[in-house]
Amino acid sequence: MNPTDVVSLTLAAVEAGEEEALADDVSRMAKQGLSSGGYPDALSV
Repeated sequence: MNPTDVVSLTLAAVEAGEEEALADDVSRMAKQGLSSGGYPDALSV
């Protein structure tokens, strides 16, 4: 991801009063998985 895009997303989140900014799909998927009670694709240890 282009650093300029990350800055734009972060600034938009701050201006909107968001508590966090997730700049990539992996982060969004991880957040979604954790928010639903666990990350379904996590590797078993």
